[in-house]
Amino acid sequence: AGLDYINLKEDHLITFVDSDDYLKKDFLEHNLNLMLENDCDLVCSSYKSFEEGTMPKELNEPLIENVFEKEDALFKLISDEIKCHTPCKLYRSKLWDGFRFDENISFLEDEYTTPQIFNKCNKIAVSNYRGYYYLHRSGSLCRSKQTTNKIFDAINAYIFLYNFDFDISDVKKEDLKRVVLDQFFDVYLMMSIRLDIKNLNDSEKEKWLEIKKFVKDSRAFKFYKVTSLKRFVKKTIYFVFPHIYPKIYRLFTKEY
Repeated sequence: AGLDYINLKEDHLITFVDSDDYLKKDFLEHNLNLMLENDCDLVCSSYKSFEEGTMPKELNEPLIENVFEKEDALFKLISDEIKCHTPCKLYRSKLWDGFRFDENISFLEDEYTTPQIFNKCNKIAVSNYRGYYYLHRSGSLCRSKQTTNKIFDAINAYIFLYNFDFDISDVKKEDLKRVVLDQFFDVYLMMSIRLDIKNLNDSEKEKWLEIKKFVKDSRAFKFYKVTSLKRFVKKTIYFVFPHIYPKIYRLFTKEY
């Protein structure tokens, strides 16, 4: 393929592919070229999704590629401008030295893992190239019922990120915490309405109280930005009726 493999030295490359998904033939070549041309540690690309029994649709869109230093990339990742999922990315293997997924986390483990990987990078390339084909299955983990453990995993991901010591300047750390709180509160409002608080066991009640304490101590409500009508409705209902927010919100939406 004419790639400059010498620049890789002794490093190896890693990519992740879910068992039902597959890659375009030039996925590795495209992302590797982008990595080598910009001397990056990580390349983030995009994907095409399709339902069972269908074929992915080809999209005609201009190719957009950017390279970011770690600080800028972290802000874009936490604010969801760069997607957190582990697939669709090409990693230098050194990023995974001594680091593995936490097997105690059963849902949205990418939200815990990917920011820590970004933290180990110097430069990150981001592309809208869609060389990953993602199958939406009706019985997949992401589409299955939101259990108590999954709800806690989703909410606690942002508490973990809030407390994580990112390798960036102190000023940027404080700015990033504000972005984390914004995302945390959005997830908290979305997931809390799905929680059956009355039927929690003692251990689950303790976890829920810890989350509620974090909401209060961090003043997360203050940092929740109203960037859409949906967010405005959520924040208004929570501000006026914080203790019965889930019940009120269910009356006005279809989110259960």
